[in-house]
Amino acid sequence: MLGSIVNENDVRALVWGGAVLGGGGGGSPQLGLDTGRAAVRLGEPRIAQLEEMKGMQGQLVMLSAVGAPAAEGRLRPLAFVRAVQVLRERMDRPLIGFMANECGGLAVTSALLPSAHFGLPLVDVAANGRAYPVSAMAHMDLDREPGYCFRAAVCGGSSADDSWVELYVEGTPHSTAQITRSASVVAGGLVAVARNPVSPEYARTGGAPGSLGLAARIGRRMLGAEPEGPEAMIQSAARAAVGTIALRGRVREIELDTSGGFDAGRARVDDAEITFFNEWMTLERDGHRLATFPDLITSFNSREGLPVSTAELREDMEVAMLVVPRAQLPLGVGMRRPEAYRELERATGRDIRSHVFDPDGRWIEGPRHV
Repeated sequence: MLGSIVNENDVRALVWGGAVLGGGGGGSPQLGLDTGRAAVRLGEPRIAQLEEMKGMQGQLVMLSAVGAPAAEGRLRPLAFVRAVQVLRERMDRPLIGFMANECGGLAVTSALLPSAHFGLPLVDVAANGRAYPVSAMAHMDLDREPGYCFRAAVCGGSSADDSWVELYVEGTPHSTAQITRSASVVAGGLVAVARNPVSPEYARTGGAPGSLGLAARIGRRMLGAEPEGPEAMIQSAARAAVGTIALRGRVREIELDTSGGFDAGRARVDDAEITFFNEWMTLERDGHRLATFPDLITSFNSREGLPVSTAELREDMEVAMLVVPRAQLPLGVGMRRPEAYRELERATGRDIRSHVFDPDGRWIEGPRHV
């Protein structure tokens, strides 16, 4: 399902599939639906194949929401349009389209409103084909490009409670990420960000082509299974993502701490423990590690058949946990840098790097099936 996004089912398929690939993060599916519907009302947003951009002179701008998932009710969809306007005024090359930073319930639709507003396509490439918590994972090795300047336009909050933020920042990867994250706190928890223009060719080599197409395929399968009920929807998502339902049970306990623009904590599902840092990070049962980020760990509400984020999880909820090995996911080069995982380990208190990299720091591809 690439091309024009023209109706409710187009939006639902993209958001549902994106939420599956969000792995507990990637933005609120409800806000994603609201954003996609607003884009369809405004015009005709379009998703283009990366091949369509071949030979075009100009740059793609990455759109994302940054902040704590528990605060997503405060972000207005038009903030994405304003962020693009602020960044575009400072670009030295033509804006020819948009790309997603990741897949998630909101992430896959963040650029649809700008697409409709500016008449430019959202291109089927993301920095990563799954959601992630640390901005370095979306850098696509731009910090290794001589002379490249990291830049971001940030918008969010509300003038009604004196929390509106609008700023433009240039600097190092660390400084721009820190300022963006701090702005999300001032804005009430979440901001829209347009950042780091790149050529389509650079996006191809540094990012994850086909990410939005994968999200749409998963969502279409779920839509097709909807008449058969929640279990059929969950199974259709698992098959489309080439994953396995590794755990079913009731949520017995949740610990959540929202600080510094992140949600971190753990959940206990019967006798299994799952940690999260915006996204699900580790899944363990009886002392055995079943999955480790960037393996995809996605929670489904068993009664509804839809993905539920870490911020939406509630005690006594019946859930099914999908695991998709990282070898099955489209991932960009930023996900393969060991230093990006230190913050994940600090937040969760779990060893992650040794499950993803060998002692010399080389990426472990892992199995293609659970």
